[in-house]
Order: sequence, then C-alpha cells, then structure tokens
Amino acid sequence: AYRLRDVTDRRTREQRLDVLNRVLRHNLRNDLDAMHGFAETVEMEPASVDSSAIGSRIGDIASDLSDIGSTVERCETLLGRDHLTEQPVDISSVARDTLDQFTDQYPGTGTLTIHNSVVVRTDPKLLRAVLQEVIENGLKHGPGADAHVEVTIRRSPDGATVAVRDNGPGIPEREQAVLLKGEENPLRHGSGVGLWLVNWGLSRLGGELAFAENGQGGSVVTLTIPDAEDV
Repeated sequence: AYRLRDVTDRRTREQRLDVLNRVLRHNLRNDLDAMHGFAETVEMEPASVDSSAIGSRIGDIASDLSDIGSTVERCETLLGRDHLTEQPVDISSVARDTLDQFTDQYPGTGTLTIHNSVVVRTDPKLLRAVLQEVIENGLKHGPGADAHVEVTIRRSPDGATVAVRDNGPGIPEREQAVLLKGEENPLRHGSGVGLWLVNWGLSRLGGELAFAENGQGGSVVTLTIPDAEDV
C-alpha cells in the first residue's frame, strides 16, 4: 500500500508540473496578447475607442491572471509537502465555515444538508482547500444574485461523500474529460487551475472526484473522502 501511494504521489507531482506549465504558458500567451491588442488600439485610434471599457477589460484580464497565479501558489504550498498532517476533521464544520465565507463574498446563497455526524481523519488544510474551490466555483459562475449551491454530506463505509450542487452553466464535458483522464494537451486544454487543485488534492487524500448534471442545467461535483484510519 505504501509503495502504491508513493508511485501515485510521484505521478501526481509529474502531472502537476506538466499541467501548470501548459496552463501558465497558454493563459499568459493568450491574455498578454489580448492586453497588447487593447493597448495598441487605444494608442493607434484614441478618438474612436471607449477607453473606459477597454481599461475595464484589461483590468479583468489582469485580475484573471492574478487569480491563476494565486491558485498555482496554493497548489505548490498544499501539495508540495512531503507528508500530510492527518487528524480528526468535522467535514460539516469545514463546509459550514466555507459557505459562510463565500456567501458573504458573493451575492448568491448556499445551504448545507448533513446526514449523520461526519468526522474523518484527514489533512484539514487540503480538505478545506478542496471544499473552498468547489463551493466558490459554484457561486462564482452562477447566475449572479440567484447563484446557489447546496452541499450534502453523508457518512460512507470508508469515510464520507460530499456532493456540491450548483445552478450555474455546468462544467463543460471537455474540462471534465481533461480532469478525469488526468492529462492535458494542446487539443484538450482546461480553462484554469482551480479544478485541478480539487483533483490533485483528492488524489493526495486518497479520494475520488466525480461529475454529474443536477437536472436543472447546473453541476453536481461529488468528492469521496476516505478516513485515513480505515486506509
């Protein structure tokens, strides 16, 4: 079991370096090209453009790049550790704190449904980061003030399952395939790093990631989180 985990961790590290390299190159090249194009338009045709709108667009692109940089840094901080710190964690408490955090930040709402007490032995920092990423993704990409996420937690024989339902546009099948197949290439490229953090984090915890549709246009992201005492 230890040898298998060591091989899995090594492959995940290699995959992480490859994906981050591709994502950074892809986003940096495209976004910087766009910013250059906007700036060139303002310089060449100052009287015929809406400089305020272009300035806002450049600001949005810069903000997206900053977010990617922050997520990359979190990936390396959380996943670059040689050893995890496993301790009893109340998943419902982490989920509730995360919902409170993001429903203050975003105009949408979140609800939490708990089936029995759910405490597992796992790494609290990595678990929190995974839940934060999935919950924020649902609220951030939802329909503005009507954005909604529902978090359902259940005890399982080997640990816990956490299902996060949202009413957003759904996660494109192309991105789901990239994550579930565990690789990127120029023809099959994900749009960001956040869901990779979820995938890598769960893999490091020994868990699994699954996607489904919620029947109303949104997504259901299911996280399977094992109890380290049972592994």
